[in-house]
Amino acid sequence: GSAYADFAENKKGSLEPGKFADLIVWHDNPYTVATEDILKLTVDLTMVDGQVVYSAGEAPSTIPDRYSNPLHNLNRR
Repeated sequence: GSAYADFAENKKGSLEPGKFADLIVWHDNPYTVATEDILKLTVDLTMVDGQVVYSAGEAPSTIPDRYSNPLHNLNRR
């Protein structure tokens, strides 16, 4: 995968203690929805560096300030 190609298997590429935890949780399964519905998919949760930066239905004040700008820390690795 991309972690291997980036020589970064010790930092990313799987969900393990001590590794970056960047992930999203889709509301529906993008592999099973109808093709015409793919662009309608929504995200329920987003995590960056193991911290929740977006959670559907949560007040923005619960999200750390450093993630309020989507371009913040874009090149952190």
